[in-house]
This record gives sequence, C-alpha cells and structure tokens, in this order.
Amino acid sequence: MSDADQSTTAVRTASVDDLPTYLYWGALVGLALLAAIATLQFYFSVGRIISIWVARDYQPVFQAVFNLIILLLTGIGISLIVTRLRNSE
Repeated sequence: MSDADQSTTAVRTASVDDLPTYLYWGALVGLALLAAIATLQFYFSVGRIISIWVARDYQPVFQAVFNLIILLLTGIGISLIVTRLRNSE
C-alpha cells in the first residue's frame, strides 16, 4: 500500500452511523446553555422569594441549599449526556 492510500484510509468520513453522536453533542451544548440561562433566572427569582419568606438569619442557609440542589441536578443531566456520548463511540 502506498503512502497516499494509507493517508486516505486514515481520513474518516461522516456517515449515518455518526448522526446519533452529533445529536448527543448538540444536545449537550444545548442543555448546557439552557441550564446556564435557566439557572440564572431561577436563582434570582428564588433569591427574591427567600428574602421575602425566610427570616434574615436563615437566608444564607436556604440560598446555599438551593444552589447545591441546582448544581446537583445540572451535574446529573450533563453526566447522563456524557455517558451516552461515551457509549456511542
């Protein structure tokens, strides 16, 4: 086999089999952006609710718990997408 044949066989073209992988990557990027936007909006809304309904002494605790829950949920979603991406390759 010549050098030209080896270099052309090394180049991989996109096929229909790669479509799910690209869709998962697109879903990962879309979910990450959506999570960032929604987290910011939700964060500010809940911050206002906490400042209205919760006594000042307990507000930092409630905000910390809320932030932790948001972080865990987005981490679970991202890890599920990454797992599917790894399994599809």
